[in-house]
Amino acid sequence: MLQIILLNSMDQRAFPNPYKDYDGTAASVQEFLDPTGKLSEAFTHRLSAKINELLQHMEVGLKTADPRDGTVYTGWAGIALLYLHLFNVYEDAAFLQKALEYVSRSLKSLDRRSFTFLCGDAGPLAIAAVIYHKLQKVEDSEECVNRLLQLYPLVGKVDTRIPDEMLYGRIGYLYALAFVNEQFRHEKIPKQYMQQILELRGLWVSIKKQWKLTMPIAFKDKALTTVQVTTTGSAA
Repeated sequence: MLQIILLNSMDQRAFPNPYKDYDGTAASVQEFLDPTGKLSEAFTHRLSAKINELLQHMEVGLKTADPRDGTVYTGWAGIALLYLHLFNVYEDAAFLQKALEYVSRSLKSLDRRSFTFLCGDAGPLAIAAVIYHKLQKVEDSEECVNRLLQLYPLVGKVDTRIPDEMLYGRIGYLYALAFVNEQFRHEKIPKQYMQQILELRGLWVSIKKQWKLTMPIAFKDKALTTVQVTTTGSAA
């Protein structure tokens, strides 16, 4: 079990919340929930309308986007991931087709040098594998999975110059493998790939045991908050 506790906040990085806190009464949520506890039809309609409005605004902005940026972080694969998420939520085939459109652009921009989910080739390949899988394009999906695993030698070698973080390091590649398995809903990527990388950096033993870590979170040298992370149980 993974538990994350917010210890303190050193910076305000959120939009103000204009709504009253939930006080346990039905009256405090009647605008949003029906008597069964589900989102009300009126509020669902408002959400869908706002999503469509924001998507239209985004599509206009994408007309001037960098055509060479295929990353998840700032490029076409990130847009594909958004539409994939919308398809998973609404089950609207139009969203899946939009995801395919944008991930196809991303696959044309792979640099074959970086291996992470957010900033490298692993993200677009993982997202494409999932989209093709949902479209029942088995051969295309398998090709993307195989290309994703071909990046493993870049990550699985003993090289202290490779960081262990998300943007540019091994954790970014591990996330791509885990993303595929989660979206396929079975072990499409054999577990030993992930275990070998964790063992390489001595992380597997730590994960299998209970441990607690308190760490600051910062972005561009600006402290944001501090979190406490605790794990219990076996990861095997």
